[in-house]
Amino acid sequence: MSHFLLIDKAGWVIGYHNGLEPKLFFGADKSVEVGDGAAALSLASKIPLVWLQPETTNFFFMVRDRKKQWYRIRKDLMGEMAVQHFKTANELPDLPLKDIPDIPVDEPSPVQRRFEPLFEGEIFPGLEHRISRESEVDIWEKALLPSLKEDAWLKAAGWLSDPDCWPIITLWNGTPLRVQCYRFNMDGTVTGLFTSNLKNLPRWFWTRFQRGLFDALDQHGFERMDFVVPKTLQSYIGHLVDVYKARKLYGKESDENVRMRYHIPTTLAGIPDWPEPYNQKAFNLSEIVEATRRLQC
Repeated sequence: MSHFLLIDKAGWVIGYHNGLEPKLFFGADKSVEVGDGAAALSLASKIPLVWLQPETTNFFFMVRDRKKQWYRIRKDLMGEMAVQHFKTANELPDLPLKDIPDIPVDEPSPVQRRFEPLFEGEIFPGLEHRISRESEVDIWEKALLPSLKEDAWLKAAGWLSDPDCWPIITLWNGTPLRVQCYRFNMDGTVTGLFTSNLKNLPRWFWTRFQRGLFDALDQHGFERMDFVVPKTLQSYIGHLVDVYKARKLYGKESDENVRMRYHIPTTLAGIPDWPEPYNQKAFNLSEIVEATRRLQC
């Protein structure tokens, strides 16, 4: 009985089989014999992170750069499935294989969101509100680090690649101002997962900014969003109740958090629109903030 690894055209290990002769499955370009069955299984356990050097038959390498590992797994998976596969691949026993920093790894294709992000675009010249790109994962990791005990980079990577999520980034001339993420549930509701303001701007500014988000959710037919807020942020909880008409879900509190809910049409009705945009001139951020002050909630 012989043991074979299946290799694609680019040199990546994509499968394993044993038998009397090599066979091709899963679109493999070639099948390489590995004498020891345990060694073959070990190599196959790290699919898709193992690479066969072109023009050789037995000189394998393994991707060790974290972002490249993620891109390899993201080639076929998205969201939580990609996260779990990434964890599994890295929890298995390591292999004594060298890394080659310049192993070619293509970025994954953009995620097709289940619901079109209708809020995207420039609200004022230079002030952009859009779905965050996977290449921006380091921004999210930095924002998540203070609040997570788990792997912030991997958590962010999962959200950015999840078709059921809107991972939103707000930028001023390319500088990140805020990141926030929302998940669409199978029961027709929305869950607010995370919000972090990366720049210290007034609450009324962000209140105005959220109008586009709630309008997009309303257009898609969503009526309810649930989320949690740390109990320590009592002033912010009061702001959400007064301005967004959120309500606390009593009996749903934990020792650390308060569970809250938006009725999206009600919330949307209470948020004023932006001031008339002055499309004939450029703005700086302080002018935009000052303009919103006049419509402060």
